[in-house]
Amino acid sequence: VVSPNGGETYALGDTLTIKTNTGYNTDLNGAGNNYFLIDAAGNAFEIGYEPATYSWKILTYSQGNVVVPGTYKLRAVGPFGNCPGTTCVMDESDQTFTIVQR
Repeated sequence: VVSPNGGETYALGDTLTIKTNTGYNTDLNGAGNNYFLIDAAGNAFEIGYEPATYSWKILTYSQGNVVVPGTYKLRAVGPFGNCPGTTCVMDESDQTFTIVQR
């Protein structure tokens, strides 16, 4: 994960551009990546899938659940979230980023 990679601050309603470095890990080339918001407790919430650069409006995640302000990481899992055994291909923000109330 190139962006967000930690230290950034976003407000609810902002558009967060998710970028993965396809030159570093060709298995995260955007062809089926699933993107997850990881909260401070380690819970994962799916926010979208594909491509290597993905724009997400910070309001809701899977099934219309509302995002709450806090600290998070972004996790990219690919391809198509296919994780047989321990061979799951994924990358995560190096540090947390913050989502604040607008």
